[in-house]
Amino acid sequence: MTTFTFSVGDLLSNELTIKAIRGRWVDLSDGTTISRAQVGLIGARPTQTPSGTTIDFSAYRENYIKTKSADGRRRVDSGDAVAMSLRGTDIEGVYDIVAEATGVPAVELRTKYRHLNIGQQRMNLGNRLRAHLKRVENGEV
Repeated sequence: MTTFTFSVGDLLSNELTIKAIRGRWVDLSDGTTISRAQVGLIGARPTQTPSGTTIDFSAYRENYIKTKSADGRRRVDSGDAVAMSLRGTDIEGVYDIVAEATGVPAVELRTKYRHLNIGQQRMNLGNRLRAHLKRVENGEV
């Protein structure tokens, strides 16, 4: 797992500055609050981690594809095979696809993720499917 480190005062794009960091949430100078994951989507400048590694967030942002969800809302996905296969599928369909692929009952998945909003459920299910496919590819399953 890659960990990103942000500092108060880091510049995002040319206009926004991180004012505060609260757990996984980042308060911006324009008064909005975003998740740490979204920081890379809005153009954070390259940042150094404590280990000295420099991370250029623009490289991550360029890989995201703007699409529409099953209900017509705008969304962003990674553009990989899993994201493309799940595009246009409503959340119930995503639960069914992931349950069938992973062998985990859909009821169990719904119980685990029902407290999250639809986008977070979709993200977690997509990541769970990616992890399963990677284990299959590596012969671990």
